[in-house]
Amino acid sequence: MIEETSLMMKTLFPGLVALPNLHPLFVHFPIALFLSALGMEALAVALRREKCHTVATWMLYLGTASALLTVLTGLGAEFSLAALHAQGHDAPGHDYIHIHRRWMITTTLFGVGLSCYLYWINTKEKWSTHRWVLLIGFLMLAMLTALGADRGARLVYEFGTGVNPDIIKTGHIEKQSTTGYTQGGEEAHTPGAPASSSTPGTDASTPHPHDNSDTGTNPIRPGEQGGREGE
Repeated sequence: MIEETSLMMKTLFPGLVALPNLHPLFVHFPIALFLSALGMEALAVALRREKCHTVATWMLYLGTASALLTVLTGLGAEFSLAALHAQGHDAPGHDYIHIHRRWMITTTLFGVGLSCYLYWINTKEKWSTHRWVLLIGFLMLAMLTALGADRGARLVYEFGTGVNPDIIKTGHIEKQSTTGYTQGGEEAHTPGAPASSSTPGTDASTPHPHDNSDTGTNPIRPGEQGGREGE
């Protein structure tokens, strides 16, 4: 039963099975919700629509809850990645994990504080008098989110954090050796191996029409043939 379930998961969700930790499942929720909350609150202030403010309120609450889960899974991912990598905490880019962690913890704490402030405003029905201060708070939260998320993106796309290092090093070469050609159509060439002189659809043992290296003669250039016949 367990093996069948595992096989079904690999078939339906191969990307989920390949995840080294749960952190990637949560990272996009606070980003989307915090930025969307700013947009809805801006509409509420511009149009004086409390319905838009209500939507922004729930987006902030949900974004803060998802940010808390993201921080918890991120802390777990930090230790699991250090344990999996051969160099541990000395792995390339690991120090940048600490920078990303500080940014996102700060963002989450700011979201918690803004949520409490928003709850107080809504309870006292003082949105009309606090709407500009609240909008500035949403803007600051969105800026913190963008800056923290940018550091997380750098971890993945510059340092390769969370990506299987063996796949990065050998995956492209293995694909070339399997297909024989790259995606662009060029013939695959393994580093250190001599380049092949054959072309697709031809026998490598068949000499090229312009290749006279086997006979030891030089190729005849245009204009020379007539001169040699005259000789």
